[in-house]
Amino acid sequence: MGRNQHSIISSFDRLAAINRSITTSLNFNEALRLIVVNAAELFSADTSLLLLVEDDGILRVKAAHGVESANIPDFSGSMEESVIRNLSIHLNLEPAKELVTVPIVADGSLNGFLAIVRESQMTAEEHWQLSALADQAAIALNNARLHEFQTGEAMRQRDETLAALRESHRKINNILESITDLYYQLDPEWRFVDVNKRVEELFGKNFDELVGKIIWEVFPQAVDSELYPQFHKAVETRTPVHFELESKIADGVWFEAHAYPKKTGLSVYLRDISERKTSDREIAFQARLLSAVEQAVIATDLDGKVVYWNSFAEALYGWSAEEAIGANVMDLIPAETVREQALEVMKQLKEGKSWSGEFLVRRKDASVFPAMVTDSPIFNEDREFMGVVGVSVDISERRRAEEERARLHQSEREARAEAENANRLKDEFLATLSHELRNPLNVILGYAEVLLRSDEAQKSEFVRRAAEILKRNALAQSRLVRDLLDLSRLHIGKLSLNRETVSLMTVIKNAVETVRGDTAAKQIEIKVNAPEEIVFVDADPLRLEQVIWNLLNNAVKFTPAGGTITISLTTEKQQAVLVVEDTGQGIEQQFLPHVFEMFRQADASSSRPHSGMGIGLALVRQLIDLHGGKVAVESNVGQGAKFTVQIPLSRETERAFRSSPQVQTGVLSQMAILVVDDSEDTVDMLRQLFEMDGAVVETARSAAEALRMAREKDFDVVLSDISMPGMDGFEFLRRMRGIPNKKDVPVIALTGFARAEDVERAAAEGFLSHVTKPIDVNNLIETLRKLPVRNRQATVNARS
Repeated sequence: MGRNQHSIISSFDRLAAINRSITTSLNFNEALRLIVVNAAELFSADTSLLLLVEDDGILRVKAAHGVESANIPDFSGSMEESVIRNLSIHLNLEPAKELVTVPIVADGSLNGFLAIVRESQMTAEEHWQLSALADQAAIALNNARLHEFQTGEAMRQRDETLAALRESHRKINNILESITDLYYQLDPEWRFVDVNKRVEELFGKNFDELVGKIIWEVFPQAVDSELYPQFHKAVETRTPVHFELESKIADGVWFEAHAYPKKTGLSVYLRDISERKTSDREIAFQARLLSAVEQAVIATDLDGKVVYWNSFAEALYGWSAEEAIGANVMDLIPAETVREQALEVMKQLKEGKSWSGEFLVRRKDASVFPAMVTDSPIFNEDREFMGVVGVSVDISERRRAEEERARLHQSEREARAEAENANRLKDEFLATLSHELRNPLNVILGYAEVLLRSDEAQKSEFVRRAAEILKRNALAQSRLVRDLLDLSRLHIGKLSLNRETVSLMTVIKNAVETVRGDTAAKQIEIKVNAPEEIVFVDADPLRLEQVIWNLLNNAVKFTPAGGTITISLTTEKQQAVLVVEDTGQGIEQQFLPHVFEMFRQADASSSRPHSGMGIGLALVRQLIDLHGGKVAVESNVGQGAKFTVQIPLSRETERAFRSSPQVQTGVLSQMAILVVDDSEDTVDMLRQLFEMDGAVVETARSAAEALRMAREKDFDVVLSDISMPGMDGFEFLRRMRGIPNKKDVPVIALTGFARAEDVERAAAEGFLSHVTKPIDVNNLIETLRKLPVRNRQATVNARS
C-alpha cells in the first residue's frame, strides 16, 4: 500500500474519532467547544473559530480556540469572502499566516462557518478534511439542539406539574398558615406530603427539602423520641393520639402533639407549649424551694388574706394550710406593735423595698415567741403592687444566744478589766517596790564605792575586802530586782528592745567582768574562746549582757571551788552561737524540761545549798525569744551543764565600725553639781563621791530648796530624784527652766523607777538622761565628764 493510501486511511480514522467525540455530546455548548478544539489539533492551527448565524441574521462567534471570542465583534454577511475579510481584520493576521473558512450547512441552509488560522497553506486533502469536519459539526449541532429541545420540553412539563402542585400547596397553605400550630401530612410510607410555614421555620428546612422525603430519614433523631411509637400506634389502631414530648429536632422546645390517621396517611398538628412547660417547671421549682426553705413563708393579697402558707408556717404557727388560706394573717398570728407600723411597712413595700423587723407573735395555742419577719412586695407584669410575701423565723434561740454572748462578753470585759487592773496594780507595786529597794541599795553601793576609792581602802586590806563584798552583794541584789521587774514587764508585754549593731565579744567581756568578784572568791577559772573575726548581732546590748550574766551567775552558783567555766563563741549558718559550759554538779534528767520555767528549782527545800528565786534562766529564755534566737541546755548529774544560745548575725556590720562623735571632755574638778534627793543618805553619798573626783557639790533635800539654790547660784549640771514629797522631779524641772539662765542647764534624772515608760517620760519631760538606782558610779561619772566643755567653762568663768 502506498504512502498516500496510508495518509487517507489515517485521515479517515482521525475524522471518525472526532465524529464520535462531537456527536456523542448532547450538550450544545460542549459540542461547540469540541469542534474548535479538534479542528485546531487536526490541522495544527494556531486559532480555530466556529461562527453561527442566529435568528437575527447576525454571525456570532460561539466557540473559539487560541483567541478570546469576546475580541471578535458580531458581523452580518453570509458570503465566505465577506467572512474571511471581516475575520482577517479583527484577527490581525500576519502575512505568513493563512485564514481558511468552510461553511456549515444543515438541511440545505447555511448555519455558519468553521475557520482556522495556520502558517502553511492547506493541501487539497486538508481542504477536504476541513469540509468533512464542517459536515460532522452540522450533524453534531443538530443532534445537540434536538436533545436540548426534548430535555427542555420535559423540564417544561415537570415545571408545569410542580407549579400546579405549588399552587395547590399555596391554596391549602393559606389556610394552614393561619394556624399557629405546626402542621404536616405524611403518606403511608412516612413521606412528607405537605408542611406549613411553621414547620419550615422551626425545623430549619424548606418545603422542597421535606416533601417527598421520609420523616425518619430526614430527622433520624425522631426515631428515639415519643413520635415514633405514638405515630405507629395511630396508624396501626386507626385512632387519633394525643401526647406531649420534648423535641429532639428543635432544642428546648416542648410540643403538644395530635396525630389523626386516614387512608392517605397521617395528619399531624404540633402546638408549641415551651412557655407553659417553663412556667410549670418554675412554679414547681418555686414550690419545692419554698417547701425546702426552713422558714415560714406566707403570701397575702392586699387585704391581708393568706394565699400561700408553707409547711414550715404550719409547724411554726400551728395553723394548717387549709385553715390559713383565705383567712386574714393578722387574725392567725397577731403580733405586738404590728398594727402601729402597718402604714410605714406598706409605704415601703409599695416603693419596691423589703422590710424587716422583730416581733412577739402568738401561735394557735396562744404561746408567744420572738420572730424575725422579712416582708417583700409582689408585683404583676404591669408593676402593679398586688400582695406581700413574708418570711419569718423563730429567733428564741438566737435571742438566748445573744443574751448569753452579751453576758459572756460582759464577763470577759470585766475579767479583762480586772486582769488589766491587777496587772497595773502589780506593775505599780513592783515599780514602787523597785524604787524602795533601789534607794537603800543605791546608798550601799555608793558607800562601797566611796570606801573603795578612799585612802582607808588603800591602807587596809580589811576595809578594801569589806567594800568589795558590800559592792558585790549589793550588785547581786540589784540584778535580782532588775530580773524580777523584767519578768513582770515581759508578762504584760511592756518590755521592749533597743536594738543596735553590737560586737557580741564586747558584751561577753562586760558580763564576765561583773562576775569576776564571785569567780575570784571561789577560785573558779573562766576561759573565753572566740574567733579572730568580730561577731556582730543586732541586739539590745544591755539585755544581751543580762542574758550572759544570768548564765554565768548560774554557772558560778553550781560550780564548786576550783572549777572551770568556759565561754565559746562561734558562727554557724548565719547564727552567732554562744556556749556557756561549767564543771559543776549538773542537772538531773527529769528536771531538764523545766530549767527555763519561772520559779522552778531542782532543789526547792529550805536546806538547799544554793540560794536564788528561780527567775534568772526563765528571763534568759524570754529575752532570747525577743531577739529571735534560741536557747537550749544539755546536762547530766556530776558532769556539769552546757547552755547554748543562738542569735541571728547582723547584716549591717559596717555600722559597728563607725566611730562615735568625739566630744571634748573635761574633769569633775571644774564642775559645779547640784544633787536633789529627799534621802539624806543618798545626797551625802553622792556628795562624797563627786567631791572625791574634784567636783564642787551642793545638795538639796527637796525640790523647793533646790529651786531656791538654783536662783542664787550657777551649776554645770543638776542630778534630781523623781519621787519626792511636795514637788516631784518633773515639776522641779519645769520650774527650774523658768529661772533666768537655767533653761539650758543639763538635768539628769536619778531615780529608783526603772520601767520603760519611766525612761520615756523622763526624756519627754526634758531630762538629759535617766540614771537608775543603784547607780553605776563609773558610768555616771563618765556621763558627767562627757558634758560639753563650753557649759562647764562658762559656769567656771561666771563663778570666778
